[in-house]
Amino acid sequence: MRTAPMPNGKTVSHAMTSPSLPIMFALESCGARTTPELLAAVDATMAAYPDVDYGACSYRLLDNMLGETITCPTVTADGRLTEASYLLASFGPEESADGQVAGTATELQAVIDCAPLTEQADGDTYGVGVLIADALSRGATTIALLTEGVRTHDGGTGILVALGAQFYTADGHVVPRGRVDQVASIDAAQFNMQALGAHFLVLGGEDSLLPAEQSLHRLADVLGVDPAQPGMGAGGGLPLATAWMRPDATHTIAPQALYVANLAGHLHPDVVAVVVTDEMTAESVQNPATAIGALTAAQVPMIVVARSVPAAFGKTGIIPNMPVPTLVVEDDTIEALEDGLGQAVKYFLSAHAATEEALTGLAAEDAGSAAVADEDENS
Repeated sequence: MRTAPMPNGKTVSHAMTSPSLPIMFALESCGARTTPELLAAVDATMAAYPDVDYGACSYRLLDNMLGETITCPTVTADGRLTEASYLLASFGPEESADGQVAGTATELQAVIDCAPLTEQADGDTYGVGVLIADALSRGATTIALLTEGVRTHDGGTGILVALGAQFYTADGHVVPRGRVDQVASIDAAQFNMQALGAHFLVLGGEDSLLPAEQSLHRLADVLGVDPAQPGMGAGGGLPLATAWMRPDATHTIAPQALYVANLAGHLHPDVVAVVVTDEMTAESVQNPATAIGALTAAQVPMIVVARSVPAAFGKTGIIPNMPVPTLVVEDDTIEALEDGLGQAVKYFLSAHAATEEALTGLAAEDAGSAAVADEDENS
């Protein structure tokens, strides 16, 4: 999925007077601070370092996209009438470096946060399907479904019903809402053909790496989808439905944080990262659904600016014995945040300067050894 080029983030390149690694700011959360406030704090901090390349973006995909917010009637997971919104973004044809334009059509992409419509565990995803149908009617060709926080476990059957499919029990009755254990067959005669041509992304939490639950295997058999594939467990098995719609397509199923990190260029081997988050724990490092976990998986050097850490680690200065070096900023005021960001930047610049000095020293030693060897050879 192409997205807007991180319009709320910033990547600033300067003519550098001294070598340093680009510093990327991964903005996850900081108390009541908004994304624009976090970005402004980064810019204010980096104004003191005009020779350092840096970039910053939110790790919430919706914060990084511009488009039209569409609000329409739909239903909650338990069938109550409500309203919900999604983002519809448009992209024109891409222009190459030589000025050539590839294609002429404008592409529409919809981003839907599924969590508000899937709060009841025994309900279904029909309300999400209503939003998908609306986006398709407006010409969207790519649908990104954000599944972190989804509580339903219907395998996306509600979505398929909203798009025109119907599920039946073994004795020919319509399957009640959310009762995937009763699914015996599917009738797709009236299915929305536009959905069959759309590209779907499922971006969620840690479950985006897991197979579908055992309770969804019967549904998977009916749909002809392999439930053991990594990612099929995301959002209560929602990818089972998207895989049925596009059985021959390559599906993007990933933790949202990992997807954004890759999109923003934060996984590049030649960068270092400053992560701003509310809480740093040992579990964060192992969870690719967090900014810390996504960057750890890619072995990106980082320092964490967090509002809290486990009490055993203390709260003074940069804590070196955490799994990742961490600076605690308990106060979420802009002043405190800028001070924490400034300390993090100084930490990286000092470490980089020490590394450069050590490398210079080793190079000098190698040159000296080579000169001595030449003298011995010529004597």
